Amino acid sequence: MLHRSGNSGSRHRSVGARTRHRDGFTLVELMIATFLITVGILATSQVFVVADRHVSYSQQETTATALAQEIQEKIMSETFSDIATIFDGIDTNDPDSVPLPASDWATHVTERLPAGGRGVVEVVTHAQDETLPYGSVAVTITISWYEGTTEVEMPLRFSVAKIGS
Repeated sequence: MLHRSGNSGSRHRSVGARTRHRDGFTLVELMIATFLITVGILATSQVFVVADRHVSYSQQETTATALAQEIQEKIMSETFSDIATIFDGIDTNDPDSVPLPASDWATHVTERLPAGGRGVVEVVTHAQDETLPYGSVAVTITISWYEGTTEVEMPLRFSVAKIGS
């Protein structure tokens, strides 16, 4: 016959007394969690730094495009025979090379681009390059600026043809 005594219940209580029920975190767990959160925040902040830099560079490219289009419109508004004499050799770093029709544009280049920004206009005629069709000129507008320590150049090339005789 099996004998049951009251000891079996006390044995279960003593085993239960040895196991602890935890309501919280240990110091090590808190340190690990803090470390992981810190790493996550630092990684996220780096994303914002890189994104901010790219936004800045995009703004500079947009400004350079607008400046190139501005001088292109001024060139296109002149008579064909005056294009080369007025606009060839403009360099915003050399104020003496900037004629009156391009003076506002040169001011915009220096004001809107970061320090070191520059605009250059080159006009090539048929007399200088016989591969160009007679009665046309090739124009290259180069806008340059610095992104950090790297110089960025954005050229805009187009041709203008003389209409009529």
